[in-house]
Amino acid sequence: MTINYLVQIAVKSDKKTIKQFYKRQHYSASFMGFDTVYFIKHNDAVIAAVIISQIKKCNSQYFLHALVVDKQYRNCGLATQLLKYHHIHAQQITCFAATQLKELYLNANYYLASSKQLNETNFLRYQQYQKSKPNLQVFIKQL
Repeated sequence: MTINYLVQIAVKSDKKTIKQFYKRQHYSASFMGFDTVYFIKHNDAVIAAVIISQIKKCNSQYFLHALVVDKQYRNCGLATQLLKYHHIHAQQITCFAATQLKELYLNANYYLASSKQLNETNFLRYQQYQKSKPNLQVFIKQL
């Protein structure tokens, strides 16, 4: 079942609430700098969020991470809404995801990529993530 909620762009005063959301979901997320956070609320509570990071000021290959939907709201299309909604000026958005999320990213116009297609900043991050999650796949969206 798809439910359409308003996607919001976080401002500085939203960060504490968003960090609390990730903590309630038992998800370790941090802001990397040059971040844009998109989130969805229901009854004044954050129920889904994603962070898109430039990481470095001149990085044209942005990094999508911390895409999390509250367990009570999964399978309602919220992750897809967040993946399709962005107001950033980048050439590409990259992300690393588990195999079981492949369909989600492909349906949001990402394509399965090789780590060789990552720029140096994102490749180094990919190597770090692979240490604890060796089966991550690379997805890229051309903008």
